[in-house]
Amino acid sequence: FSQQTADVICRLMNFAGAVSPYFYTDSSVTTLPIWLDDLYCDGSEVSIEQCVHLQWGTNNCQYYENVGVICATPLPSPSTIPTFETIPLRLAGGGSMGRVEVFHNGIWGTICDDGFSQQNADVICRQMNFAGAVSPYFYTDSSVTTLPIWLDDLYCDGSEVSIEQCVHLQWGTNNCQYYENVGVICATPLPSPSTIPTFETIPLRLAGGGSMGRVEVFHNGIWGTICDD
Repeated sequence: FSQQTADVICRLMNFAGAVSPYFYTDSSVTTLPIWLDDLYCDGSEVSIEQCVHLQWGTNNCQYYENVGVICATPLPSPSTIPTFETIPLRLAGGGSMGRVEVFHNGIWGTICDDGFSQQNADVICRQMNFAGAVSPYFYTDSSVTTLPIWLDDLYCDGSEVSIEQCVHLQWGTNNCQYYENVGVICATPLPSPSTIPTFETIPLRLAGGGSMGRVEVFHNGIWGTICDD
């Protein structure tokens, strides 16, 4: 069970993704079937039926391996999303991996790695139309020393649609060296709406409600659990 799998499960329940630690085991119930085992998602899926897994109901698990996840802030409905300035971002060299560069005051600059988190990387990657960041979610890149370091102490909770919603020091204020420039590794680019295939919507819920709980999945008219393998 991976960060990417937890992110997909949380997003399908309208959360921004999973926070760290992204899962735990829950042995509080022994009466539900274990529906899914060896579940693997790469982070780009829009249904867990797109993820790889054993046949429904096939598993080699015990109930103490039932998965619980900790999800980030619920995503706002479109009507309540405030308007924020779109801050141009790019990955040096193109592709899905590279030094993060941000455009400010007409100049491309970098981001320092102080306090840099999975949630920061996810927001940055999603803003560039990737599904999120993969693990390891960042690295440092000291290959350039001529760009300004625009952002330091960047903090995102994972629900943001622009890095301008994240907390950070004033633009250009930092205590960093160039060897602290952040690079990220992003997941598969999100497909355009016209190319998204149709998959069955698999109902999911967290036991007890809220943003943290045992994951339960509805199959054949019965709620069951997911194994942590």
